[in-house]
Amino acid sequence: FHTFSFEEIKPMILFSGFAFVANLVQFLSYKMDLWFVNFYFFFKEMIGVYALSVSLAQLVWMLPSAVHSVLFTFNSSAEYSLLEKYHKSKKTSNLILLYAIIAAIIGYFLSVYLVPIWFGLEFEDASKLIGILLFGIVPFCYGMGISAYFAGVGKVKYNMIGSIVGMIICAIFDMILIPKYGIMGAAIASVISYLSTVLVYFVLF
Repeated sequence: FHTFSFEEIKPMILFSGFAFVANLVQFLSYKMDLWFVNFYFFFKEMIGVYALSVSLAQLVWMLPSAVHSVLFTFNSSAEYSLLEKYHKSKKTSNLILLYAIIAAIIGYFLSVYLVPIWFGLEFEDASKLIGILLFGIVPFCYGMGISAYFAGVGKVKYNMIGSIVGMIICAIFDMILIPKYGIMGAAIASVISYLSTVLVYFVLF
């Protein structure tokens, strides 16, 4: 029964709104290439191979996602200066990138050996797609550190901008590459999309 001003909740609404749109757009970007593959080819086998490839390649960013949560908490704290948060985020992002490169190399060679054993010979092409996708996922892991910085210091709209750019780029290259190259084209389009999002983050950072 207390009266309150809209100004009191405006920062929370703005923050959560930008964060929601950024996550929604990112989700659409992840799923978009599957929709385009289905639209142009209707082959469930092709969709299955691509979906498996994406799922396995994205395992690389499970640890960076956890680090993102911790780094966001650090950056949202009032104990540290903006400069401290910037340098901490920069250092963490570089370490995440190093981890992602190592994990991607190990993961790719494991996929060549293990995918046919675990999922059958009909999925052996998945390792080729994983190899392509990792060229986008590894840099995207680096972008997670920057994303945590933006969210922590109240600039979550920058995350939204990067996500929107990535989605638009993904849609454009999906329409160009998938009709001609199928799931290989979808993987390349995803890589370009990831790289464009990270580039936006990097420039703004």
